[in-house]
Amino acid sequence: MLGGILNNFIAFGLIMWFPTYFIQERGLEFGKLKYALSLPYVVAIGGILLMAWLGDKTRRRVLLAGMGYIVTGVIGYFAATAATITMTIVLFATAIFFQMSYVANEYAIIQRILPRHRVGTGTGFYNGMAMMIGGGLGPLIVGGVVSATGSYTAGILTLVSATFLAAVNMLVLNRFLKY
Repeated sequence: MLGGILNNFIAFGLIMWFPTYFIQERGLEFGKLKYALSLPYVVAIGGILLMAWLGDKTRRRVLLAGMGYIVTGVIGYFAATAATITMTIVLFATAIFFQMSYVANEYAIIQRILPRHRVGTGTGFYNGMAMMIGGGLGPLIVGGVVSATGSYTAGILTLVSATFLAAVNMLVLNRFLKY
């Protein structure tokens, strides 16, 4: 459950704050915003395909998700502190590519954890709670950080910090699940 909450915290935090971050903090012209916002999510499709394939091939889905979050956090940090807007966009696209290591394997992991007769109900409960808590808190907490600090970069770095927490969560789960 914590994995889903953190993933949605990160994803919805980015979705809601990317436009403001790119315009207010990075000075991107509104007309060029469509490229900055669409590239990371187009790249995400490739991430899902590759990470799903790797999860099937290695049967180490939880470890793959944990390692993907580590890479996401490192690249996300460099994206938030990059010198140019072009580098920021490319690095964020790359970070989101690696975040897909969790998304691509999420439901296979859940099905591995839940008892067979509870997969349907458990998956629905998991998805609902992860969306409500993580999807609601992501934009809210980022907004609070931005308000408190006056820095959109600080808000984005809050999401980067969440990726490291998600990585720890997955690596601990990996020790118990070995899947």
